[in-house]
Amino acid sequence: MNYNRIYRFRCLNNCTSMEENSEVILKYQKLALEYSKLKAQTSVLKTAISEEQGVVQEIQETLKKKDQLIRKLEQEVECLNFRNVQLAKRVSVLQSDLEVVDSSTKHSKSKHSSNVPTPSSESYNVLNVELQSRIEENEKLHQQIYAADLEQQKIISELTSTIDSLQSKLADLEKKFSEKIAEQEGMINTLQKEKIKMQVSLKNHEQEMKDRKKTEETKVEDVTVVKEDLALQIEEAKKVIAEKVLFNDRREDSLNIINVPIIQRGKHEHLSSLMLKMQGFISDFSRQLSDLHNFMIQRLCSKPTDSNMKTVVVKLELYLRENIQNLKAIPLSFECITSAIKSETLTWDKSSIMDFCNAFQKYEKNLDKLLPFLILRIQDKDSWVSTSPKLIELVGKLVSLSRKLMACFNKLYRYMLLLAVVGSADKNKYYISQATIMQKILLNIDLLQQLFEEARKLFGSKIALDHQLPMLTQSEKSTDECILTTLVSLSLTLKKMTDLMEKDIDVLSSNVWYKPRNSSGFKNATLNPCVWQYKERGSKYVLHISQNDPPSIPYEVALKNWQTLCEHSDNKENLTQQLEQYQNKVMQLELDKENWMLECQLLRAKGSQDPDASHTNVENKAQDYDEIHLYVKNTVNQLIKQIQFADSKAIAFKNECETLHQKLTLSVQKKEELQNEILSSRQVIDRMKDEQKTLIQTYNEQLNTMSEHLANLNETLTTQKDEIDALKQAGNKGSRKGKSK
Repeated sequence: MNYNRIYRFRCLNNCTSMEENSEVILKYQKLALEYSKLKAQTSVLKTAISEEQGVVQEIQETLKKKDQLIRKLEQEVECLNFRNVQLAKRVSVLQSDLEVVDSSTKHSKSKHSSNVPTPSSESYNVLNVELQSRIEENEKLHQQIYAADLEQQKIISELTSTIDSLQSKLADLEKKFSEKIAEQEGMINTLQKEKIKMQVSLKNHEQEMKDRKKTEETKVEDVTVVKEDLALQIEEAKKVIAEKVLFNDRREDSLNIINVPIIQRGKHEHLSSLMLKMQGFISDFSRQLSDLHNFMIQRLCSKPTDSNMKTVVVKLELYLRENIQNLKAIPLSFECITSAIKSETLTWDKSSIMDFCNAFQKYEKNLDKLLPFLILRIQDKDSWVSTSPKLIELVGKLVSLSRKLMACFNKLYRYMLLLAVVGSADKNKYYISQATIMQKILLNIDLLQQLFEEARKLFGSKIALDHQLPMLTQSEKSTDECILTTLVSLSLTLKKMTDLMEKDIDVLSSNVWYKPRNSSGFKNATLNPCVWQYKERGSKYVLHISQNDPPSIPYEVALKNWQTLCEHSDNKENLTQQLEQYQNKVMQLELDKENWMLECQLLRAKGSQDPDASHTNVENKAQDYDEIHLYVKNTVNQLIKQIQFADSKAIAFKNECETLHQKLTLSVQKKEELQNEILSSRQVIDRMKDEQKTLIQTYNEQLNTMSEHLANLNETLTTQKDEIDALKQAGNKGSRKGKSK
């Protein structure tokens, strides 16, 4: 049956791989459709840009025509101005002639009234009519010139406005076109990358399919061989049972208590894998909580202005730092639970849960101490950015939410403690099952996730209000955003944990992984205590067998010991030399002592012969002896002190040498690291220099092309100016010739 399950599982894996391949193909088809759509859009954009370019060319041609008309009108205006000037000169000449004629007629009337005839009135009338006609023509010409100037200015302004609008449209279209091209290039690159990835994944899947087919063929052969072996073993077991087993009662459970139990490995392995996942979630949760406490220290524990609030801030920071330290022990204690579950194969030993409860209790107690100081700090109005009613309402909600979170952590600790107690020896005192406790823990974790989600929403709205005003610094804003992200990650980890527990609540509710042999009812079946004793004895025997031989001394350690022995032998030689020197000194001192003793005896003998003189001499010599004794004693003490001082100096120098050696090794390592960094930085500098050279070359090429383009434009401008000047000169010459005619 197990082999059939393995075969089905592999078939399911193959089906899942085929489904993954089909999903990849569908994604690739969708990307191909999007690529075709973008290609069609690019063709439409290209046609639109070509049409706009044609319109711009037509407008430029019309501009050229209008410029030509303007030049013609300017030439006509110049001709008319020239004619006006000539007419004005003619009128002035005629007026001067008239004045001369008038003056001459007056003189002639006075002098020769009888001889000279008077000019006729008809000639005056003709001149006046001619003058009036010329003046009217001049006025008409001036009006025409003024109207032509106005029309010309209007046309120029309209054309300039249309040119500007068309240029702006053209620039917008070029921008859009370049953006679309960039987007399409990016899309094409991404599509090509995804295509390559898909091709690689397809090749990998094909290779996996081939490998799996080969393994399936081999496994089928193995399954047939194993089935044959199992059939032979079953036949042999049946023969043994039929020949040797006399009695096997399966009705009464009391007779089958001492039987070796059947261990349910699947349930045990499933629970161990589940606890490993839970361990990852709990380590993430504790790390995120420690990050939240760190950010709270940065944000809430800044230096306050009020003296009363300083004590609150100090206490709050102290408890937050203690909580950070307490959080480190929670994942380690949970790791002990997972290791205990892995090592035990019959039941779930709840003794490791008590360590986890103790670690969690420390954190929960610190939270209880921290809560009043946190509420005081949140309610401190000096730390608020503004005192709007919305902010006051949000602060009240945050305070109530912090109290709810504290109560939720307290409930969670109590349920975990109850779980640890139910698994102990005194479990008959508590009328509750493990399944109900796990259900309560699941509900409490779900409630904790909801509270963190609500805290995220409230804190997000508070941040939105605070960041609208310019009182906050950039560091405070960044810490607020970090707190918000940690709250989001906390709610996500708790959601994952609740989903996992809700999915496998049945596995977490059971604490027995064995099934007694030949028992009719599995729920009420128990094992004899001697089974546990046999299990312990068997585990101890296996440990005793699996113990390795005592390790031998390694070669490097032996070499070091030999070096130390050699050093000690050198020291021994030095010490023997010093001993010989001291022995020689002692021999000399003994000889001196004998001499002094002889002198003392002689003095005593003399003293016995002459008691008065000897008494005075003995007293003097005793004083000298005491002085010499004190002097020798002091010198010996000084020498001992010098020796001790020299020994302490030698030890200090030795320690300094060891520290210097360590520093030297560290400096050598740092030197190597710095050399590696220098090499990497040099490589980076060389690469940057190469890039700089390439950039300079490209910029020089662009400047050269631009300068050539400007030179060509200047040449075309000079040629156009020369042509315009030549045309103006030709026009002026033609107008002068017409006037002269």
